[in-house]
Amino acid sequence: MVDVDLDTPLAVKLAGRFLPPTLTSGRDSVPDSHWWYFAEGTQTQTFRDTDQRKKLIEFRSTGCQTVVEPSKHPDGDHYRWNRESGLEAAEVDSETLHRQVRMLATAVLIAKHLPPPRGQKTDEGGGRHDYAMALAGFLLNEDRLPEEDVLAVLTAAWDTTAWQGEQQRREAMRDLRGIVKDTDEKIAAGESFMGGGVLNEMVPYMPKSLAKYWNWTQHGNFANFANHISDKKEVPEEVAWEAPVPFHEYELPEFPTDVLSKWAAEFVRAEARITQTPEDLAGVLVLTVGSLALAKLLTVEPWPGWRESVNLYTAVAMPPGSRKSVVFSHVTAPIHDFEASKNQILGAEIALAETKRKVLEERVKKAQQKAAKAGPEDVDLELVNAMEATEELQNLEVPEPLRLLADDATPEALAKLMKAQRGRMALLSPEGDVFDIMAGRYSQQVPNLGVYLRGHAGDPVRIDRVSSPPEMIKSASLTIGLAVQPDVLHGLADKPGFRGRGLIGRFLYSLPADLLGQRTIEKPQPVPARVLQEYRRCVRDLLDLAPEDVTREELEPTAVRLSDAAQEKLLEYMRWIEPQLAASGDLGTMTDWAGKLAGAVVRLAGILHMMKLAGEANALQPLSIRGDRFLPAAAVERAIHLANYFVAHAQAAFAEMGADPTVESAKHILRWIERKGVTSFSKREAFESLKKRFHKASAMQPGLDLLVDHGHIRPVEPKGGRGRPSERYAVNPTEVTKIVRICGSQNSQNSQK
Repeated sequence: MVDVDLDTPLAVKLAGRFLPPTLTSGRDSVPDSHWWYFAEGTQTQTFRDTDQRKKLIEFRSTGCQTVVEPSKHPDGDHYRWNRESGLEAAEVDSETLHRQVRMLATAVLIAKHLPPPRGQKTDEGGGRHDYAMALAGFLLNEDRLPEEDVLAVLTAAWDTTAWQGEQQRREAMRDLRGIVKDTDEKIAAGESFMGGGVLNEMVPYMPKSLAKYWNWTQHGNFANFANHISDKKEVPEEVAWEAPVPFHEYELPEFPTDVLSKWAAEFVRAEARITQTPEDLAGVLVLTVGSLALAKLLTVEPWPGWRESVNLYTAVAMPPGSRKSVVFSHVTAPIHDFEASKNQILGAEIALAETKRKVLEERVKKAQQKAAKAGPEDVDLELVNAMEATEELQNLEVPEPLRLLADDATPEALAKLMKAQRGRMALLSPEGDVFDIMAGRYSQQVPNLGVYLRGHAGDPVRIDRVSSPPEMIKSASLTIGLAVQPDVLHGLADKPGFRGRGLIGRFLYSLPADLLGQRTIEKPQPVPARVLQEYRRCVRDLLDLAPEDVTREELEPTAVRLSDAAQEKLLEYMRWIEPQLAASGDLGTMTDWAGKLAGAVVRLAGILHMMKLAGEANALQPLSIRGDRFLPAAAVERAIHLANYFVAHAQAAFAEMGADPTVESAKHILRWIERKGVTSFSKREAFESLKKRFHKASAMQPGLDLLVDHGHIRPVEPKGGRGRPSERYAVNPTEVTKIVRICGSQNSQNSQK
C-alpha cells in the first residue's frame, strides 16, 4: 500500500485533477491530505520546493509511516478516514501512478511560484506570459513532456488563481493554449524560444527541481536546460554559478511543544518568547529536568523481559550569543531551589550526626589506647569495649546533603556522587566541557567512559577505594543535559571510543534554528507569574517523588507496564524503524543511534506521562507512581512525535560530527580539488589520486553526487578520445577563487621568508 501525502494546501487543491479516485484520509483541519493506493513496486519519492527544504508532496511506499484513525494529533485534531466518498483504496499500475504524482507535483511547484495577475485597476503584478513561455519551452524541449501534459499542468497551476471573473480566466487559458502550441511548433522547426535559462532567472533552481521530479538528466551547465531567446537555433547558455550550499544545511523540524503537558508547554513557549530563543532549547531542557526527577524512581516495561529506565542524555547545539545560559538557569532554577530547601531541613540532622561521629571517633581512639595499655587480666574486657565502640561508629549513618546536579566532575568523582545520592546523579551544563572530561581531560587524554555508558543503561558501577573495600551501585542512573556550541559536535565521532563504544549513540540531539540577527530588541518581560508558579510546582512535585530516607540505601524504581494499545503503537513504530536500519535505509549510517530509538520512545513516554500526571495532581490526589496502572497509548503516540523530531536532528548532528560517510567522502574529494587547484576534472583523474580512500571508482559516486547537489561541481560533457570517456565535472568558480586566494597567500608568505 502507498500513500500520496499532500504537504501543502495547493497539493490538496489540485490532487483531484491528476490522481485517480481512491480512499483518502487526513486530520480534521486538513481532510483528504493522504490518498491511498495499492501499487506494487512503487518507490518512495519526496517532491520539494526549489529551496530543497519545504516538502510539497511525499510519495510514501515501503518503510514509511503515516498516522491514521483512531490516532489524535497533539493539537487535538483527530485523524479520520473519508468514508463519505464510499471509495476503497484503488489498485493502480505503479508506473502510471508515479507519473500522475509527478504531474501533480509539477503543477504545485509551478503554482507556488506563479506571478500575480496584472491588476486591471492598479496595473500591478504581471509577468505570467513570460513565465508560461519559459515553462513551455523547458517542459516541451527534448520531448520531456508531451504538449497535452504541459498544457494540463500549466492550466492546473493557473487555476489556483483567485480570478476576478470568468472573462479573465478564459483569456488566461486562451493565452496558455497559444503559448504551448507556438512553443511546440518553434521547437519542431528549430527556431529560437524561451526555455530553462529564462526560467532559472525567474525562479532560481526551478529547472533543477523539475529535473529531479522526473529524473531528467542534466548535461554540463544545464545544457538544453538553459535556452534563451537568440537569433539562432537554440544554443545552450552558460548558467551563472550560485555560491555553494554548505554541507550542513538541513530541513529540520521545530520542537513539537504541543506534545508536552500544558504546564510545561506554556512555560517553554513563554521562556522562548521572552528570551527570543527557539522553543527547542527550553523544550529539550524541560524534558531533561523531568528525566532527572524520575530517574531511579520509574522504569517502563513494554513487555516482560524489557525494561527501560527514564534517564535521558540530551545535547542542544546553538551558536555563541544564543542565550543558552540564560534559558538553562531559568529551566533548572526549581532544582536548585529544591536542593536548598531540602538541605536546610537536613542541616540540623546532619550537624547532630557529625557531632556524634566525632564523639564516637574519640571514644574509639581512647578505647583502643586503653586496650593497648591493659594488663593481662583486663585486656579481654578492654578489647570488647574497643570493638563495641568501633562497631557503633561503623554503623552510624551520617545523612548526605541532597545533591541532584553535578558539572565539572571526573568519572571517578561522578561515580562516588552517584553512590552517595542513592544511585543517581545528573550532569547539566550550558557548556561542552563534559565531552572534554569524557575524552580524558584529567586522565592524560585517556577516555574513561564506563560510568557514562553504564549510567545510561542502568548497569552496575563498581567504585574502588584506596583505604576501604570497593562499593557497588547495583543500577546506576545518570542524566545528562548539555547546551553546547555547534563546534563542540565537530569531530566527536573521531574521539577514541565515543562512537565505537556507543557513547554518541546514547544522546538525543537538537540543532535549533539560528535566530541571531532576527531578534527584536526590546525590554524583556518575565515569564507570567501564573505560568512560572505552575512550572515550579510541577517540577517540585516530580522531585518530591523520591522517598524520604536518611540512609544510603539505593533507590528502587517502580515498574509501569504499557497498555495493550500502547504496545501496538510501539510495535507499529518499531516495524517502521527496522527497514531504516538496513545499509540502504535512511538510518543505515547511524545504527548505533537508531538501534536505541525504540528504547528512547519508551523512556520519553514514561516522562511525558508522569509530567501530565504532575499537571493534574492536587491536594486530594497527590502525584505518585503506581505500578498497578498502565501507560496509555496517548503517551507512546506523543513520544513517537518527539522521536521523529529527534531522528531528523540526530541525522544532522551525526553529519556535523563527521559520522556521515557520504558527507565525509564529499569533503575528502573537495579537499583534493582545493589541493590540486583544478577548474575541471574527470572521475578517473580523481580516483587515481584518491585510491587510498576509495577502494573502487563507484565508491566515489555518493560524494560526487553530494558535491553536485550542493553546487560545488557540475557534470560536463566528457572530452573526446579513445575508449570510453570518463565522467567529467566543472568546479564552481567560487571554489577556484578560494584556491587562488589560498595559493596567493601562501606564495606571498614564502616570498617573505
